Amino acid sequence: MGLKFLKENGLKHVIFFTVGGAIEATPAIGIFDAIVDLASSGITLREYNLKEIDGRVIMLILCSCDAVLVAGKKSLMQRKGVLDITHEMLERLEAHFMVNINMRGSSVEEVTEKILSQTSPPGFQRPTISSVICKPDGQVTADYFAIKV
Repeated sequence: MGLKFLKENGLKHVIFFTVGGAIEATPAIGIFDAIVDLASSGITLREYNLKEIDGRVIMLILCSCDAVLVAGKKSLMQRKGVLDITHEMLERLEAHFMVNINMRGSSVEEVTEKILSQTSPPGFQRPTISSVICKPDGQVTADYFAIKV
């Protein structure tokens, strides 16, 4: 259905993947630029800021661009300055797209509320929160939570 819709509307150069699971989250976290899915209640549309097109097809299209870093191994190894600059560029890109936080809290709910109360960046609205298990004095505690946004 999605491929037919795109062809009928003159959209070419589209690659389709079959994905299982939480497909509606993939555009928000940068895995896909757009998704095609069937809508039933509309709750998922609102939760993930998706748009319904033509009464049947759900798509979220993000402005997307790609950058490619090409380097020769020999050049990187022989020219230390180039390697240092390359490392810095890659670290900055990674830092821009992912934030890892360890936060103290009494429960997942408390930490979730703290994170969701932030308005920026947008990724804070769909964090992954995991308990960090510590064993001070042999006693297991979960006072800290690892958050990935």
